[in-house]
Amino acid sequence: MFAEIILPFSLQQTFTYSIQGWEGECGVGKRVIVQFGKRRFYAGLIESIHNSPPSYAIKPIVEVLDDLPIISESNLKFWSWVADYYMCSLGEVMNAALPSSLKLESESTIERGTESEIPWDDLTDHEFVVMEALGIHPRLRVAEVGNITGVKSPMKIVNQLLDRSLVQMQEDLKKVVQPKTERWISLDEALDSRVLIEVLNGLKRAPKQRDILEAYLQLKEDKDSNWVLEKDLLTKGDFSKSNLRPLYEKQIFQFEDQTVDPWREVDLSENLSIDFSESQSKAISEISEGFEQEKVTVLNGVTGSGKTEIYFHFIQEALNRGDSAVYMLPEIALTTQLVIRLKKHFKDRVVLYHSKISEGERLAAWNAISQSKDNPCVVIGARSAIFLPFVKLGLVVVDEEHDSSYKQNDPAPRYNGRDSAIMLARLFKSKILLGSATPSLESVYNAKEGKYQWVNLTQRFGGVELPEMEIVDIQKEYRMKTMVSHFSPKLLEEIRLAKNHGNRVILFQNRRGFAPTLECQTCGHVPECKNCDISLTYHKYTEALHCHYCGYSIPMPKRCKKCGGYDIVLKGFGTEKIEEELKEIEPSLRVKRLDLDTTRRKGDFQNIFDDFSAGEIDVLIGTQMVTKGLDFDKVSLVGVLNADSLLYFPDFRAFERSYQMLSQVAGRAGRRSERGKVLIQTFNPFHSVIQQVIHQDFETLVKEQLYERKNYRYPPYFKLIEITIKHKDSKMVNQASEAFADSLKKFLGDRVLGPEFAMVPRLKGMYHKKILIKFEKSLNYHQVKSQIKQTADFYFNRPPFASARIVFDVDPS
Repeated sequence: MFAEIILPFSLQQTFTYSIQGWEGECGVGKRVIVQFGKRRFYAGLIESIHNSPPSYAIKPIVEVLDDLPIISESNLKFWSWVADYYMCSLGEVMNAALPSSLKLESESTIERGTESEIPWDDLTDHEFVVMEALGIHPRLRVAEVGNITGVKSPMKIVNQLLDRSLVQMQEDLKKVVQPKTERWISLDEALDSRVLIEVLNGLKRAPKQRDILEAYLQLKEDKDSNWVLEKDLLTKGDFSKSNLRPLYEKQIFQFEDQTVDPWREVDLSENLSIDFSESQSKAISEISEGFEQEKVTVLNGVTGSGKTEIYFHFIQEALNRGDSAVYMLPEIALTTQLVIRLKKHFKDRVVLYHSKISEGERLAAWNAISQSKDNPCVVIGARSAIFLPFVKLGLVVVDEEHDSSYKQNDPAPRYNGRDSAIMLARLFKSKILLGSATPSLESVYNAKEGKYQWVNLTQRFGGVELPEMEIVDIQKEYRMKTMVSHFSPKLLEEIRLAKNHGNRVILFQNRRGFAPTLECQTCGHVPECKNCDISLTYHKYTEALHCHYCGYSIPMPKRCKKCGGYDIVLKGFGTEKIEEELKEIEPSLRVKRLDLDTTRRKGDFQNIFDDFSAGEIDVLIGTQMVTKGLDFDKVSLVGVLNADSLLYFPDFRAFERSYQMLSQVAGRAGRRSERGKVLIQTFNPFHSVIQQVIHQDFETLVKEQLYERKNYRYPPYFKLIEITIKHKDSKMVNQASEAFADSLKKFLGDRVLGPEFAMVPRLKGMYHKKILIKFEKSLNYHQVKSQIKQTADFYFNRPPFASARIVFDVDPS
């Protein structure tokens, strides 16, 4: 018998291994250890078992890691669809899907060899350092050899030592991460109140143990629970674990290790009940009709209309049926606020899953979902949540379905979380609900074609009016010299008014950092990244210029590097500059930023969110983070500093996204009792998109954009595949991309556009050229992709273009 094994590589194939000796333990969806190459070992996943031997000599499976499959055959079908649709390998999907703790890989280590005498005088300097280090540490990882010698490629040194038998190499599997646990203790079940008195009397000669027992009884009474945290008990009386150990041995205490619940400290006692408005009840009825017809259902609800409560209603229905549900959000930051609300409704059934939680928490979430057959869960997470090992999935909710953050750009698989969620729901025959105040044009088009069910929710919950929207013509303000830095007099007046009434303000600027460019006024030189063709952004908090693509940075120069002049000025503005200037203009304001720079560490977002919710921040300045789904009380004003930065972008979705972003950020205002106000600063107040946002004319935007898309062959009428050719040599990129595009044009004709250099031609030291393929939906999609892949294999798996890298992006964002 043989097994097809998925290994975490970008190679377009599975690998056959013999399962001799493991026949009774192997099964589809289980992990196994296999040897790949001469030395390396990996944890692979069994895709299938068969009895057809390959034509080459094969290796046996080394070990079966799992008693039960970690994913089901339905999950594997979903992986196969992702790999096929997004033109990547199953190994790349496996890499994206599994938590790191489930992806084992051996690590090369060296130790001293069999030679008893070391010829120290004959060793090179690097070899000497390595052998000396092995005298102190019995084993060294190959990466550590590189660190101690300062050599980028340490294997050359290792091989030299191996050839002389001075070292020998081992392959060790990395240690598996276990879910983080904490110990809970209670009195042994055999103890009743009468026996407990005898126990207390018997501990007179062990006063520390008696103190611990009395402290436990006090904690038990305070918490109204027999089980208390061991660390709480130890902290209460400044006890140590050695004081506690005898009480376990005497069977006075029993203990249980449980997975840590990061939300344990949150007050979940309030069980929120939902009273639906008339419009919400109507929407629920229409959504149910869509579900009955097995259609993807789109809930188009204005901001603050109560879409979340409707999601909760259908999640509860799924749980009542014994099914799990997944609630997807585009931004990790949004999960923090929402998970507390979910916890209040669904208690310990809520599972959080995204890339910023710890590896132990990810593993615990994975295990909870894989065991959810008899204990259905509510998963809340970002796009990666679709890869969890669902057993019975009854509902998929994709909130803010229009958001571009659902698209994975790098590395492969370059999947769209929304579209993949729809396929996941189909495989599990579950219901799918897409929600947004500004749905994507693709969803609008599908609804118009009758493919999707369309449900409108046009009223804000509680009868609160939509915010009053006003345009500020900053071109006129600059001409009249009334602008205070980047603030119009009107915006400053409204900020002061909000502060005086005890309200809060959100300011939106779609660029982080202090200033986008630094320019020499003498020669016009602008410092650029050494790895990327992009100007460096100045960040005042680090006093340095940073590249937002590769992370390269240099200290803030005092003079021009090109001409030596001192007349260098900062151009443009980001959130950091807005924060500083507002503090100078209005020192009494409590101002905070919410962007990537201020939320790098775990818990940063939650701290800012809590401070803003508690009224300890008057003005919150942020990038796209402040536009999505946040629900704050007493936000009476939203200001957009520069709407034009969104509009003039070389992308066919620019107008659609500008409308969506401006409408979303406007929706943060006045979500409770008072009507809010939105001020949009722009140089072009009569731009069609600005006018459509002000008048909330989504229908006109849809009509105009669909007309444009049809004329110029863009989605939703045509399919797109973007192909990027990368190489560190620009000549190689030119030759490879031209040859490849010419071959594609032989069978796809004028559907192939390019090649052209990317908007940023060089990134991370690699030149990028792009080829765009636009083709009709009526074409055989599988055949088109198959021909593209065959052509790519012909050109890029052999000289002269084998060193170039090719990247496929299906449905690029």
